[in-house]
Amino acid sequence: MSGIAYAYKNSWNSVYSNQWCNYVSSQMHEIGHYLNFGHSNELGTYEDKSGMMGYSYSSDDSPVMCFNSAKSFQAGWYPTKTITPASADCGDFDGRVYGLSDFGIAGEQGTIVLKINNSQSSQVDYFLNYNKKAGVNSGTLEGGNQVMITSRESENTAYSSSELLAKLSIGGTYTIANFEGTGNDVTITFESMDTSESPNPARVVISYNGMVCGSDVTASPTTTLAPITPSPSKAPVTSPPTPEPCWVKGEQCDPNGAHKCCNGCQASGRNAGTCK
Repeated sequence: MSGIAYAYKNSWNSVYSNQWCNYVSSQMHEIGHYLNFGHSNELGTYEDKSGMMGYSYSSDDSPVMCFNSAKSFQAGWYPTKTITPASADCGDFDGRVYGLSDFGIAGEQGTIVLKINNSQSSQVDYFLNYNKKAGVNSGTLEGGNQVMITSRESENTAYSSSELLAKLSIGGTYTIANFEGTGNDVTITFESMDTSESPNPARVVISYNGMVCGSDVTASPTTTLAPITPSPSKAPVTSPPTPEPCWVKGEQCDPNGAHKCCNGCQASGRNAGTCK
């Protein structure tokens, strides 16, 4: 056979070439197809190396990593939140995002994966997680201890590949321009690590047209070869090997005066706690 392995999506059947049946990453990759996961891409197929739906590696016990944010949301295994910026719906997202390995400690109220929902049907949705390099994700090969932003097109559990868009370190910002064609931008900022609690979550500020989403966040001054087929009777999915591998208007401020910003702090209304 050509390639190293293949599997049928949403099925039970997978085939491996020789020793690749012994390697954990190829096994997990094909099991991902059973779960209707598409490939994880980054300016190229398989190039998102933060999780198991990218490349596979010729190692018995490594890499120790899981799936990216889009796949994790699709699976429904962890506590998630969904916000719809264009409709001013932030749900109860409070700006804290925990590492995947902390899901048992963070509890049901702790966000592991955040979906930024595009309310227009059949359009790209965005997913965010803190790619903490610990525990079951200690061997992630890309974006360790960074906030990762991915996108995918299909809703819910439908089969779709994902695209890694950004890897943010503390202070880093990513902008989704002209969100939903409204002319307004969604801005995502990895503001800090919250050391006031254990485990330490990432503090993430999300704003839409300058309005900060959530009520308990503090803004920073800086900011392989055969095709996929619908049934096991047709061509399988395959996966190839890889070589070894002063704040500005609209930002949030502190009304108690611990910080200074612009010409004052908005006291009430939708923009409460933001520079005016």
